[in-house]
Amino acid sequence: RHSYHSLGGVAWNHTMVDCGLTDVTYALFATRYFVEMGSDEPSIYAYAYTLPLGFMVSADTLQYNSTSTPFYDQEHLICLMSSTDYHFYSEIPAEYIQISRDGADIIGLKQQDTEGIKPAFLVSDPSGSGSLTFTAPKADGMTFYMVFENESPSLINNTAAVIGSAEGYHSVTNLSIANVTPGDDDHIRVSFSAGDISPFSVDAVHFYFYDPAELPAMCKDLGQYPFVIDRFKSDHITGHVTATDDRSLLFTSIPYDPAWHISVDDKPCEITPLVENGFIGIPLSPGTHSIEMRYVPTWLLPGIVISSISWLIILISLLLQFGRPIPICHKSMI
Repeated sequence: RHSYHSLGGVAWNHTMVDCGLTDVTYALFATRYFVEMGSDEPSIYAYAYTLPLGFMVSADTLQYNSTSTPFYDQEHLICLMSSTDYHFYSEIPAEYIQISRDGADIIGLKQQDTEGIKPAFLVSDPSGSGSLTFTAPKADGMTFYMVFENESPSLINNTAAVIGSAEGYHSVTNLSIANVTPGDDDHIRVSFSAGDISPFSVDAVHFYFYDPAELPAMCKDLGQYPFVIDRFKSDHITGHVTATDDRSLLFTSIPYDPAWHISVDDKPCEITPLVENGFIGIPLSPGTHSIEMRYVPTWLLPGIVISSISWLIILISLLLQFGRPIPICHKSMI
C-alpha cells in the first residue's frame, strides 16, 4: 500500500482503487477497457493511454525511492523506467493560489527551509462545517491538482473531505492518506465537519499543473516490449515477453505478494519487488522468454499437509477397526 500511496493512489490490503489517480498513474495501473452496466444494455469504454499488465523497463527502476510529493514521485518513476526525461508536472508557487474561506479560519503560512513558502492552515472549531477553496491561475489544456503532505498523519482530522465535482469525487479520508486530488476547472474546494476532533491542521499543501502533452510518447515508449498474455486466470498467468540490454526488468502492476511463484522458461525464478516492495518484478536476460505466474496462498500447503495427515489417521483407524478378527461365541461361554 505504501508504494501506491506514495504515488497519490488509494489502496486497502491488495486492492487498488482509482481515487487519486492521474493520467500518468492510470496508464501504469489501470485497465484499458471497462464495462458500465446500464438500464438497457452494458456499455464498453476504452482508455486511449494505458499500459499492459506487464512491460519491460530499465533496471534503473530499482533505484526508486519515494518522497512526500506524489507528483515528483510519478515523474521520477517514469524517468527511471524509461531512461528518458519526461515532464508532466509544474509546481504552482503558493503566492499564485487564492484561498477563500467559509466558516474556516486560516492561521497562516508555514516557512519551509529550502522549498519556499507553502500554505499551512488550521481550521479552528468550525460551527458544524466549514470550507476552504483553493483557486489557481487559468492554464489552457492543463489540470490543476493538489496534495497534502502526510508526514504527520496524527495531525490530520479524518472528518475533512476534499470534493472535486468535475470527477464526481468525494472522499472523507483522502486528506489522511494524502492522495492526489483533481480540480474542478481551476479550483478545489475542501469542506470540513467539526466531528469528534478539532481543530483540523495540515502542515503543507502542494499545488501542481499537469500537462498531458508527453503522455502518448511515454505510453508508446514503455509499451514497446509488452508482456503478451497467452492464458489468464486470477491465480495463474502465462505469457511471453522480449527483453533487451536496456530493458532487462519486467514490471507488472500486480501487487507484490510472496505467494506468487514465477517460472521463466520453465525454471523457477525469484521475484524482484519493485517500487518499494509494491509490485512484482522479474529480471530477464536479453531475448524472448516464456513466463508463468502462479499464486499459491501461504496457507494452502500447510492445509494440504494437515488434511492429508488427518485422512491418513482416519484411514489407519478404519483399517485397524475392520481388520480385527470377529469374536466366535462358544457354548461353554453361554
